[in-house]
Amino acid sequence: MATALGFGSALTSGKALGSPALRALFALAPEEQALCFISIGTIAGARARARGPASSAT
Repeated sequence: MATALGFGSALTSGKALGSPALRALFALAPEEQALCFISIGTIAGARARARGPASSAT
């Protein structure tokens, strides 16, 4: 929905959510775990397209 409204958005999950800084920011208890983090903001400019791995012809 954020993207449809013209905002930039991104979903973060995995190892990044286990960082001590993020755990402290959200005051997570040792038995609690963050599942994902959604970042929403304004877009400063078009982002360069990510280049995939080079393909090798066999």
